[in-house]
Amino acid sequence: ASEAGFTRDNSKTAATVSCTQAGGNADVECTLAPGADNFLAANAEVNFELTFSLAGPPAVISLGNAARVCADETASGHESNGTCSFDQALALNNLASVSDLIFPKSDLAIAKSRITPGPVAVNQPVEYSLAIRNRGIHDTTQIRFADQLPPNFEWVTGGAFAPAATPGAFAGLSVTGLNCTATPASITAVGQQQTINCVLDGNFPGSNDAANHITVRLYAKPKLGYFTGPYLNDRANTVTVSPGLDGTGQPLSLDTDSSNNSATAQVQVASVSLAGTVFEDRDRAG
Repeated sequence: ASEAGFTRDNSKTAATVSCTQAGGNADVECTLAPGADNFLAANAEVNFELTFSLAGPPAVISLGNAARVCADETASGHESNGTCSFDQALALNNLASVSDLIFPKSDLAIAKSRITPGPVAVNQPVEYSLAIRNRGIHDTTQIRFADQLPPNFEWVTGGAFAPAATPGAFAGLSVTGLNCTATPASITAVGQQQTINCVLDGNFPGSNDAANHITVRLYAKPKLGYFTGPYLNDRANTVTVSPGLDGTGQPLSLDTDSSNNSATAQVQVASVSLAGTVFEDRDRAG
């Protein structure tokens, strides 16, 4: 669509426009074809749409782009408003610019399963396995995930229960750190729900290869004294994955598909009771 007060000149097409670039990081110059098409009538407009690709390793880039328009009348000093310059003070309405943040494209996906057979007992550590993937077109260096436990379940960590991350056998895939914290730090009242927040650092290539995944192990338990049922009902444990953040809180990538960002595993808790006869052997006769 044209701007208010102007009419779009649809006779100007890709066949009547020529664009050239001397090399990477050089200006792109576009001109109307010579001859009858090499003009623009008063109050007419022509639209240019250019597509650029960034070279180098994927990173969040602040990209500034400026475009200027010049005509024969501009070069000869006969234009009534502005000059052929990248100096805004001189160019006036012959120059326009825009700045954008360009993000690498990731497609983070997560799956979740319970390893410990159910039903489980109160206070029994339950092992969960997470499979995290970057199926996008670019690499990323950090992935975050948040695991919301069922009410009255508490994160189990330390020793054999410490969180662990294992990369698959895919070229370039590596894990350099896994840091997790829980909010709240512990369950102190019936009905509380704890979330485990984790940051996974490393190099996570973009590929849909089956080997391109990280397996993360976490443990949680129905806490004694706080979990009081209902028993033998499914208790949902849901995890959500998201791009990592830089030091300013800016995402390190743009996740292009949110439909595969969460997964849920269920567990049931059994009620345990003791039965039998208790007696006191006062004379120790058996």
